[in-house]
Amino acid sequence: MRIDALKIDRSFVDPIGTESPLLHVTGRIIQIGIDLRLIVIAEGIEREEQAAYLKERGVTLAQGWHYSQPVPASEFIAFWAERQKRHGSGSPTWEGRGKSGGVHSPVRPWGDYERP
Repeated sequence: MRIDALKIDRSFVDPIGTESPLLHVTGRIIQIGIDLRLIVIAEGIEREEQAAYLKERGVTLAQGWHYSQPVPASEFIAFWAERQKRHGSGSPTWEGRGKSGGVHSPVRPWGDYERP
């Protein structure tokens, strides 16, 4: 079985910005993914400080309310087209809803993504 990605559960994202000892585990999980040259995905990002922490440590892709509320499949095409229109025809970007406008992270279709 080939493993291409490591997805970090929101339970490891929630402690970011706190004094929780679990935060050390989060950092180690990210590093394991990077060391194995995997696509590292974090879920459950709700705050800008979480997005910044994960991006600084090399997380490849991110998802959560910080970027967008869930979008029904029937509305996704229009949603994605609007995002691309706002950010140009190059690699699409997601912007968070934080006070400073959020963190901009490239999001590419899986087939177009080169492993780290």
